[in-house]
Amino acid sequence: MSDRAPLVSVIVPTYQRADRIAEAVDSVLAQTLEDFEVLLVDDGSTDGTDDVVRTCFARERRLRYLAKANGGPASARNHGLERARGTYVSFLDSDDLYEPEHLASQVERLASAPGAGVVVCDAQYVGAWKHEGKTVFGRTSFLPPVDLDAILDGAWVLPSCLMFRLGDAPEVRYDETYRVVEDVEFLARLYVQGLGGVLNRRVLTQYRKLGGQATDDDLAIQKGMLRILESYADRSGHPRRHATQRARRKARILMKEGRWREARPHLETWFRERPSVWPLWHLLESYVRSPRR
Repeated sequence: MSDRAPLVSVIVPTYQRADRIAEAVDSVLAQTLEDFEVLLVDDGSTDGTDDVVRTCFARERRLRYLAKANGGPASARNHGLERARGTYVSFLDSDDLYEPEHLASQVERLASAPGAGVVVCDAQYVGAWKHEGKTVFGRTSFLPPVDLDAILDGAWVLPSCLMFRLGDAPEVRYDETYRVVEDVEFLARLYVQGLGGVLNRRVLTQYRKLGGQATDDDLAIQKGMLRILESYADRSGHPRRHATQRARRKARILMKEGRWREARPHLETWFRERPSVWPLWHLLESYVRSPRR
């Protein structure tokens, strides 16, 4: 490993992915931009990941293998951040792959956007997704995650699509108490530090869902997004709008848990801000008041 700091530090957290970690790392090593380091953070794997790394990458000077006790994705990314030396930091989850021009395009996009310290690229769904073949930006529900207000409105980010300028937020770390949506909360932290965000509309990541991966827990995601709203809404430029967002998320969580009566006041708050759907409130109110509930 060279003593000279690289342009980009790529942090690759992994846990029990011995069967696919080499493919992920190879997608970084195949980049057209060659001035980078790979920080492969093994979060307590017991499946032979260390053997795969020794076998495949023993002579790769740009790779640092960092083994640690299991602590979850946020903990693993923090372990990498504390050791990153690059001007820029980019993340790659060990299930995903970079396209060959990923790093070069992301660096170029940041350089062309004065005042921006964060860039988010597009990704293609690959594998067992219901959106397979589509892109994240191409979905009708996509919200550009380019500032704090967007995050509070429900925008989200894939770690494998995110790059930021390390010198703009050298002390920012993931909140390790989050077990889901920790990546969205981390992006909110960057924006609170004053970093500007931009999109890179190129599809530079393969967002893969392979056999054996767990299905996302929608209720846990909703609770995590509500927690982000409650943590950052007072820093928003649109407090009334985000109060409505909180009501919507609380209502969804309570309804998913079967607590319809408790959801009622939150539904009413949400619907009052949406005149086009206000007539539906009377139908829902009748349902909530039903003896069956």
